[in-house]
Amino acid sequence: MKTRLILLTLLTATASLFTLGDVSAQSLYVINATDGTMGKYDAATGAVINASFITGLGGGGLAVSGNNLYAPNNNLGTISLFDASTGASINDSFFTWAYDGALLYSDNKLYVMDPYAGIIGLYNATTGAAINTSLISGLTGQNAATSMAISGGNLFLSLYNSGAIGVYDATTGATLNNSFISGLNSPYSLALSQNSLYISSRWGGTIGEYNATTGEAINASLVTGGDSFHGLALSGNDFYVATYDNGTVAKYDATTGALINASFISGLSQPVNLAIGPIPEPSTYALFGFGALALIVAYRRKVA
Repeated sequence: MKTRLILLTLLTATASLFTLGDVSAQSLYVINATDGTMGKYDAATGAVINASFITGLGGGGLAVSGNNLYAPNNNLGTISLFDASTGASINDSFFTWAYDGALLYSDNKLYVMDPYAGIIGLYNATTGAAINTSLISGLTGQNAATSMAISGGNLFLSLYNSGAIGVYDATTGATLNNSFISGLNSPYSLALSQNSLYISSRWGGTIGEYNATTGEAINASLVTGGDSFHGLALSGNDFYVATYDNGTVAKYDATTGALINASFISGLSQPVNLAIGPIPEPSTYALFGFGALALIVAYRRKVA
């Protein structure tokens, strides 16, 4: 009887861990352009965890991977690395980067945009070592870029002035199609979910959904009636949008585009970028499961 009770308890505890990967376990990080602060909020409720989680930053990019949080430090001219749970600095000068453009994490690599020089650099996300400091160049004038998203070997860029989405080889930086999607109004931020590419319009007040393989519109007006859309982040069936002029983060249904809460987070200082995370890594679940199994086996041997 005791064996069965212990088995049931351990299996229940293991199963419960797999429910932690939803939005209720996540934090929403928001960078404010005016004062260079990063706030941390509950992604499920919008409740403030720490409105000044990190200070002294620029007003640009933000990326999260596991418990690592990357953000530009304008005072030092670097990309800094922080603990995503505590906000503590791990390395203020993780690598040198002069401007506070967009950041993107993928597969232990960090893509960093310099909107003034019109380049994207590629760095090792563990060591900060440069892989290619000018992976993509020439992103000025009509090709000026504001945001990045990645799917497989394709790197998508929002080409703000030309009203287009360009596609580049994520490894070599080669141009694949600089008019993958065209005819857009001030495309500013990108987010990917499975094979859907979401594009926010800075001045059009819209968010469109497009097929990430073909570029065809799924719903070019998924969200309408917005205002000064900047950063965009997805989590499950929800997406969050930083509304720069209103000082808020709005929350929408990613399937229908329905507004859930226009002031999900309010009182911000020109929010420009968002990121979701962290949640327990799959390896955490696996280790706990193996540990539970080992305890069960050990106990049954003991009572046998």
